[in-house]
Amino acid sequence: FKIANSEHRGYKIPTSALVDKTLLKIPVRFLVEGEETPTIIKHTEIADEKIEISLQDMDEDYAYVLQDVAKISLHDTIKEPKEPYATLAITEIVNAKGVYLTNRGYAEFRKVEIDPDIPLTGEYVILKPEENPNIRIHDRIITKTDTISSEQKLVE
Repeated sequence: FKIANSEHRGYKIPTSALVDKTLLKIPVRFLVEGEETPTIIKHTEIADEKIEISLQDMDEDYAYVLQDVAKISLHDTIKEPKEPYATLAITEIVNAKGVYLTNRGYAEFRKVEIDPDIPLTGEYVILKPEENPNIRIHDRIITKTDTISSEQKLVE
């Protein structure tokens, strides 16, 4: 694609598809190992509960999880699986840009990285595939996001 007299390769995404989301920053040692889907242990006064989470990104020290107030949110307390008395109140967040995919019949948020070296045109943004492994060439991206929420069922 050519933007401002320069050529760029990548995924051409309408800027209307971009949404801002809040991700919870959780130390990786609080993730439960051996589960099919990413899981944490939410601690409440009544009982501890395993909660499936929407893991968006991860580095050596932290997991970045999509906040879902019905399951896990800021100021909730989680337990470390290997140290049953170690707890942590979730207090750190990160704001992230992303898109909603509808490959499976429901809205699924995917975090994206926008390269600051590629100018924004107003209508489109170019995403480099190597910096955005959560996006694939034939993904169905929702472009009108004002009425969409995560995990919203779109197809019966």
